[in-house]
Amino acid sequence: MWQLHPLFTINLIAAGLAAFTIAVAARRHSTPGASALIALMLGVTLWSLASTLGPLRSDLSWQLFWANTTYFGVGLVPTCWMLFALKYTAHPRAHDRRMYLPLSIEPILVLILVWTNDAHMLFRSDMQLVESSGLLLLTATRGPAFWLHTAYAYTLLISGSLLLIWHVSRMRRLYRLQVGTLLIGISAPWIGNIIFLSGMSPLPNLDLTPMGFAISGLALVWDLRRLGLLDILPVARDTLIEQMVDGVVVLDQRGRVVDLNHAARTTLGLPVGAAIGEPAQQVFASWPQLTERHLYQATEVSVEIERHDSAGSRCFDVRVSPLPGRDNQDGGRLNCLA
Repeated sequence: MWQLHPLFTINLIAAGLAAFTIAVAARRHSTPGASALIALMLGVTLWSLASTLGPLRSDLSWQLFWANTTYFGVGLVPTCWMLFALKYTAHPRAHDRRMYLPLSIEPILVLILVWTNDAHMLFRSDMQLVESSGLLLLTATRGPAFWLHTAYAYTLLISGSLLLIWHVSRMRRLYRLQVGTLLIGISAPWIGNIIFLSGMSPLPNLDLTPMGFAISGLALVWDLRRLGLLDILPVARDTLIEQMVDGVVVLDQRGRVVDLNHAARTTLGLPVGAAIGEPAQQVFASWPQLTERHLYQATEVSVEIERHDSAGSRCFDVRVSPLPGRDNQDGGRLNCLA
């Protein structure tokens, strides 16, 4: 027998937003962290769809099948969140392929335990359908394997979040805004998950986690489209760069400013926090001699520019150098103002 509830629509919206996020992130596939984010949102899509299809029929075997299917997505989400945090923050372990195997073992082991549960009952037992708000929903006694998986998943989620917070707390305002939006998005489904596991849900036995993913999808779409997540990534910098006499301006692949030091801000007459995320043409608008052709030159170029202001005339040697990206792709530009 088929059964419907308005909340199922939210799950479908979450799946749709996750799929849209995958499409947006795929256009930036060469950016560090993009692959992990795509896999993360693939997990969200699978989780949301399976959680919608399960309660549609008041049939125990049907709901058990889709409850098991959710774990194809459930296993991906915490693992890929941790990988994304490592990639985004350029952590030294981010490129260590030896860590991929340990991270992949737990999701695979959980899938095996879930689909062979009838043989050992380590994941769940006493499966039955109970009436809740007019719906017949699957309920079960959660076993030790379930709680071990939950502890592991939350460890990865909290670790990845703390890594992002620690790293971005030292960065500029735009980066903090990027990660702040990201953390709000990732927190929503896990708040729903805690409410569900604690038994405080207004609709008992219906997992609220995928509904929280609708908020995650909105946050990620905003982050990708408006704040430049995956476009404007934190660039490693140290005290030496900040204290250089020469001005340094770093552009990303799309010609937007991702970093500049104190000397560059002074030369360009920019306040602290300004220019980050802005197009190079806008930042160098008062330097008409520095044309778009110079800014996006494929090879290193040097241009002498004379500037006039209230203090008199001054000549600058502007050097534009292409930055190597991953897999021999364009990695942006480094501009030095001497």
